[in-house]
Amino acid sequence: MFESEGRDKRTTISLFLILVGVATVAVDVASIFTQKELCPFTGCRLAASSHYSSIMGVPLPLLGLGFFVITLVLMCYKRGLRLWLSIGVGFSLYLVMVQVAVLHKICPLCIEVETVTFLLFLVNWSWDSAKVCVVLVVLSFFASHMLYFPPFGPKVTAASSPATTPKAPYKAQKEMLDKLFTWRNDKGTTCGKWELFFDLDCPGCASVIDALSKEVDGLKVEIVFRDVLVHKGAFAKSCELVKRLKAGGDIWELLKELHEAPDNSVPLPDKSTQKEIRALLDWNLKELLSLRGRMVPTLVVTNPNKTCIYEGPRAIKSYLEEAKPKGYGAPLWNLGEPGMRVPNKECR
Repeated sequence: MFESEGRDKRTTISLFLILVGVATVAVDVASIFTQKELCPFTGCRLAASSHYSSIMGVPLPLLGLGFFVITLVLMCYKRGLRLWLSIGVGFSLYLVMVQVAVLHKICPLCIEVETVTFLLFLVNWSWDSAKVCVVLVVLSFFASHMLYFPPFGPKVTAASSPATTPKAPYKAQKEMLDKLFTWRNDKGTTCGKWELFFDLDCPGCASVIDALSKEVDGLKVEIVFRDVLVHKGAFAKSCELVKRLKAGGDIWELLKELHEAPDNSVPLPDKSTQKEIRALLDWNLKELLSLRGRMVPTLVVTNPNKTCIYEGPRAIKSYLEEAKPKGYGAPLWNLGEPGMRVPNKECR
């Protein structure tokens, strides 16, 4: 009798947790289909703009919804449920590690889903299958990493590969806009070119641009700022940035000001200007994808011998520390050969 009551209690708690998990994931799913940012926290926005927000092109919120649906189906099969939840816990632990160690921002919605998964795991825990469950947690943690990185994750190709170079729309307009978005060192010889792919609503991008602005006096490089539309709300800011650059504004000051500007505080221009800016943003996105870039900010460093790529705020800031004072230094990855992504310490 008491054993039956215990099972009923576990089932009730599990059903409640599944309901909470589905409701939380539904917020993210709704934001995907409505193209609206329903989470007000910067951690959510940074997580959504990173390449960790999807696996093989499938957004994590949809995978999370599928996870809870399968969990509900397995409620009648206790052993299968425990094994399934073990896989979910391993993946959840990996995502927590990413937020803490890579993005340096906590996504509250993500943490809520990961907490629900862990609580489901504890509620349905059984010592009879403890060893198998622990092994599955560890294996799924490392399997999660392999889904995001080579050999199973996306591979990086050479930036100069003709097969992946996008065709430019509105070529004349793009050439003019490129001039506005390019900063050149006027105090010495330029010995390299950097391309920074960023979004005007991305906190990580803002921190990288701030770090760059403090180093410009010692950089002997040409920096091209590639605006990529990740957050829908950043489009008006992108239009305003071009407008004010045409009027002679300083790119460093404008980037900082627009990153700090509240959402919906910048009005949209007329439709013809919107079309011109959207063409530029589409070009930049295609160029980033041609590099197999998976997140913003991404910094592409081209010097006379090599082309290197750095993804995420942490990698870019570490590179800046290594690059002083020459303007370029040892890369995180070498893009010298198409399809290869291997560490290289000689890209100078």
